[in-house]
Amino acid sequence: MDIGALWRGLVQRKAPDSGTTETGPKTDRTRYWANPWVRSNERKGIWSELERMDKDEPMIARGLDFIMRFATTFSDDLFDDDMAIGFRVESPNASELDILAPAIHALQEGSQERVRYAVKFGDAFSEVVADVDTEDVVNHKLFPYSYQLSRNENQFGALLNGNPQKAMALKQHGIAAFEQDDDYGNLIAAFRPYQITQTSFGPKQGLKYAEPLLASVISVCKRLRASEDGLSIARLCRAWPTKVVPVPMPEGIQPDEARDRLRQAAEMMGVETTVPYDADTGAFYIKSATTPESVDTTVFYPLFYTDDGKTIDAEIKNLPADNPNLNALEDLYLLIRKIICALTVPADSLNLSVGQRSFIDKVSPEKREAFLYVARAVQRMERLTVKQVLDIQLLLNGRNPLKAKYRIVQPRINPREAEVAANIDLKRGQTAMMWAKLGIPKDVIGTRALQLAPADLLKWVQSEGTVAPEGQTAENQLSVWSEDAKLQLCAER
Repeated sequence: MDIGALWRGLVQRKAPDSGTTETGPKTDRTRYWANPWVRSNERKGIWSELERMDKDEPMIARGLDFIMRFATTFSDDLFDDDMAIGFRVESPNASELDILAPAIHALQEGSQERVRYAVKFGDAFSEVVADVDTEDVVNHKLFPYSYQLSRNENQFGALLNGNPQKAMALKQHGIAAFEQDDDYGNLIAAFRPYQITQTSFGPKQGLKYAEPLLASVISVCKRLRASEDGLSIARLCRAWPTKVVPVPMPEGIQPDEARDRLRQAAEMMGVETTVPYDADTGAFYIKSATTPESVDTTVFYPLFYTDDGKTIDAEIKNLPADNPNLNALEDLYLLIRKIICALTVPADSLNLSVGQRSFIDKVSPEKREAFLYVARAVQRMERLTVKQVLDIQLLLNGRNPLKAKYRIVQPRINPREAEVAANIDLKRGQTAMMWAKLGIPKDVIGTRALQLAPADLLKWVQSEGTVAPEGQTAENQLSVWSEDAKLQLCAER
């Protein structure tokens, strides 16, 4: 790669006002037609539907937060104000770490947002921006609308390397490696391959863009929202009992007179009449008061009678508010289970339980292990992006990334992590003790058996004291410890 071209492409503006100007709709202005329960086939349509799901469905919003925190949080830094975000970088070469420091800081600032965005939308595009004075990568700017970015490839699947200035001058697509369009398809920015990072999570199947994790349940979320809305309307419409009151009327009564009688009946039903006794005067009197309004609904209907006095029984009835169909919730539970299946987060981590009945059975070790593998895949996605930017930082400082010694360290995730981590630490300690008694150097023990960080390894090597059998050298105990090691390895099998 031409380092000069790399530098000219990256150092185009000074920090902190670096990065491409945010464009696109500031509100939800989706302009596409889709059937109510069918997902869109356009990138913008899918983006808008996923964004709406994140904002409207707490199960999805908190699930994405859980995946992001689980994959980017170091458990040993939970109560540390200087917690590393997303990853750490270690290297035995101190000068290499000094060179990488600005880029590491820029990447860590947006690590959690970048991870959550990529898991949510499938692709997260970010611009690598360098400062013209310091000659360092100082910003890794996430584009808020990923559907505006396009990736241009040749027939072999490699990124194009056309001149962005030429593409902008001609306002022509298909020249630069990456392009940014507005919502109307107009070209507003073009980039070289090393100016943009594409963080992808999900299957691509040979295509340019990843299938989002939640794309398969877009239609499911629409059905769930419609079912919940219908259930709410049904409950509100029949929230209280309805009283049905017949009002007797002679056959052939005029419509106006019938309406007056219904109105009078309603007014009388709303007045409470009592006959209290006045002790001072020794007489009864009539007292009327308006009945306080209640939540019950009253319906009045005319009850006609003939001249011979034949009528239908004038009975006041109550229509109950209960609806047996409102208790049929299994279809809602099925939709929720489908969303949890796509989200991959265990149900107990989302607090999906009401009373003593859970929406899904308590998570099993197998389900927990399946989620941990997803979290490992999320970490690998982030590690590839971090490495790409750190290699660019080395190139800007005249270093060959192929000879770099740095290592990207992420939060440790193991299937069945609690018991597995404890067993691994125990076996590492036993192995370290055995190797020390065999006379193996401390730096070898610390690197291979204990897997210590470079700083911790240096402190341990510089410390005093040895671990050897009392009164004997390590050499004359070699055969004894070799047999012991064989026994331990056989027991592990």
